[in-house]
Amino acid sequence: GTKANIGLFSVKGNDIQSVCEKSFICKNYAGLEPILKEFLTISNEQITAASFGVAGTIYKGKCRPVNLPWTIEIKELQKLLNTEQVFILNDLQANALGISQLCPDEFEILNDGVEQEGNTALISAGTGLGESILFWDGKSHIPFATEGGHTDFAPQSTLETELLAYLTLKFGHVSYERIISGPGLHNIYLFLKETGCFGSEPEGVSQRLRQEEPGAVISELALSKESEHCERALDIFVSIFGSEARNLALKSLAVGGVYLG
Repeated sequence: GTKANIGLFSVKGNDIQSVCEKSFICKNYAGLEPILKEFLTISNEQITAASFGVAGTIYKGKCRPVNLPWTIEIKELQKLLNTEQVFILNDLQANALGISQLCPDEFEILNDGVEQEGNTALISAGTGLGESILFWDGKSHIPFATEGGHTDFAPQSTLETELLAYLTLKFGHVSYERIISGPGLHNIYLFLKETGCFGSEPEGVSQRLRQEEPGAVISELALSKESEHCERALDIFVSIFGSEARNLALKSLAVGGVYLG
């Protein structure tokens, strides 16, 4: 929901070549169509087919992204692009489809395991929390979308229980996405700050959080060890991220592994 990455590719047989790519800040646009209109001014190529991965549920050719005030409809995109070959799918499903195209050196192994055939899963945190399951049919993996990021958060410690109580008062329902996402990292930070768990906030941090992307600022200050609040917030974030990755592995029987996007 933060940015839209648009790419134009030429296809000749099995050869796919990038023609041009550009990123757009979503909050600066009223929808996907204005972004595409601007992008198409870069190239005069005739579009023969288009596919878009969107953070949301697609139903009857329409999608309302979870973290954007947009409505995306296939029929409107078909008119704009002048082709019937337009598809929209869940962004994590789209990411999962691309896993098989990656080279071995494009992966970083976090935990070694016994390599075996079977289901795999993908979990990815950004503006929201996306999850996809890749079903193994005996020959290949078939990705399908889920909305697992919106399931109820289950605390695993006294501190996480206090975090749940804090966020319940603030939001009502507390899903994993309220915690495992860019805004979620900020939620954890505010919890630690407002409950006074780790002393006072370093000078200048509040101003940076107002002016910049909070999740990026918190991560930077945590890794540089300039703020105990930020370090602790990132520790909690990573711990809960690991817990939900484990939950996803269990629910999907992902004996083939879990990918972090």
